[in-house]
Amino acid sequence: MWLACALALTGCADTGGKQGALRVMSWNLARGHGLEPPVVGNGLPARWTALGALRDDPRVQVTDVLALQEVCGDQGARDVGRVAAAFDTPHVFFHRADVDREGACREGQAVVSRWPIVAAGTLVLPALKPMRKTAVWVEIAVPGVTGERRVRLWNVHLDHAADSGDAPARRRDQLAPVLAEIQALRALDPDRAVVLTGDFNTLEGDEPVVADASHTLAPAFPTAEATHVLGWKLDHLFFAGLLRRHAQVVTLPGSDHFALLADFDLAPASAAHPPASPPRP
Repeated sequence: MWLACALALTGCADTGGKQGALRVMSWNLARGHGLEPPVVGNGLPARWTALGALRDDPRVQVTDVLALQEVCGDQGARDVGRVAAAFDTPHVFFHRADVDREGACREGQAVVSRWPIVAAGTLVLPALKPMRKTAVWVEIAVPGVTGERRVRLWNVHLDHAADSGDAPARRRDQLAPVLAEIQALRALDPDRAVVLTGDFNTLEGDEPVVADASHTLAPAFPTAEATHVLGWKLDHLFFAGLLRRHAQVVTLPGSDHFALLADFDLAPASAAHPPASPPRP
């Protein structure tokens, strides 16, 4: 059900990363269909596939951490290994998202990092459907100008609908345990660097779950820019303990989702705090 590995690949990429900086990319891979398009397959030029983008797109190749959703974990987590190989890194953590799902894909979240993943874990979230959702987190050791800095990254994929009740309100309940974990971590260390990202499945960009996340962390994308081909803002990225330099939504081949790219500097102590989180009404 899960894979945490240092895959036996050719080694970690040595270009793109630099001390004191961090580029994070979040992307829903659409159940891996774009890795090998099912109709024309290998007949497509590599630049038109998701694997080609991960391997060759210059914006991706200078990314330090990839937070990916809908990565297929069947066949010995084959897709996870192919993504890591395309990015040329052994630092990977993967876990099934829908722990009760059966079938061909058995999708999950993966974090692929240029820098070492020194700890990782999961959190089962409240269910909107009979199938439960799982969030993943990793602790990444990022080299800073004055020494190593730990960054805690959460990768989530919330449900798009509920079997009963109001889906936007229940997505709020689904993310609440993750926000509670982040608040507890930063209560112990207010300077702690944290990133929360993933597919929130928010058909409306201003859903209550987005407001809750914004009360705990700062949004890297404060405007309602679409992240899906149908114009929805489904994907989000929030942060604390970092200094945002630039953020953009980019179109990559192989998915109905666009990718989020955010560039940060590692913040000195007390330089970048998010707004205090008020109690939930």
